[in-house]
Order: sequence, then structure tokens, then C-alpha cells
Amino acid sequence: FFLDKGIKLALLCSVITALLSTVIKLITPLASASVISIAMGLPTILIFPFLVKSWGSRVKSFYTKDIKGVSLAIFFNSISMYLQIGALKMGPVGKVMAIFQAMSIISVLLGIFFLNEKKDVGKKILGSLIVLFGALILIQ
Repeated sequence: FFLDKGIKLALLCSVITALLSTVIKLITPLASASVISIAMGLPTILIFPFLVKSWGSRVKSFYTKDIKGVSLAIFFNSISMYLQIGALKMGPVGKVMAIFQAMSIISVLLGIFFLNEKKDVGKKILGSLIVLFGALILIQ
């Protein structure tokens, strides 16, 4: 059974997202959103340096290229995680994650219009519509 590498990675990310969402939902009564966010970041901070070749130079070059853009991305990602954890405290995992994953549509549209990512626009829009349709089904 042959799958494209991108499809394999997308499936892997979906499984990991489902597992993490379930774990976060179970933990939300025990800790605040800030504590959960920090705890989620610790494994990456501690393990990442051992798994990536030339870790120090890669991180340094990543941050020196566009520090404002990287800082802005970190800021908005932190806010989205905080809001996601808060939403998981209030609602069912399926609905919360459907809405959270549907936010990728905004990223696709911003990429097309502001970053001039014109390659395969039709496929990107079709994929966004499929995500939106799936999210609407899950929410109802």
C-alpha cells in the first residue's frame, strides 16, 4: 500500500494531534492553561537538541533571519495554544479540535494573498473547503 510522504506525515500529525488533545482534555481540570503550555513545550526543548544535527547553528540561523517574524509567530502560537486549552476545558474535544484545525484555512488564505503562494492555488482552496466541510460536520 503506497502513500505519498506528505500523506504519511499528515496522518502521523493527525494521530499525534488526537492523542495530545485527549491528554490535554484529561489534564485541564488539574492545571492552568499556562502550566499545561509550559509542560507541553518542555519535551521539545529537552529532546530536540539531541535529535537534530547542528542544532545550535540551525536555531541561530533561524532566529537571525527574521527575528520579528519569528517572534510574531511565537506570540500568536502561544495565544492559540492558550485559547485551545481554555476551549478544551469548556467543550468536547471533537468540536474544539475541529474548530482549531479549521483555522488552517486562514493560514492557507493568508499564504495565497499575502505571501504570493500562487502555486497549486486550486488544490489549496479545495483542501481548505474539505477541512471546512469536515469541521462543520463535526461541530453539528
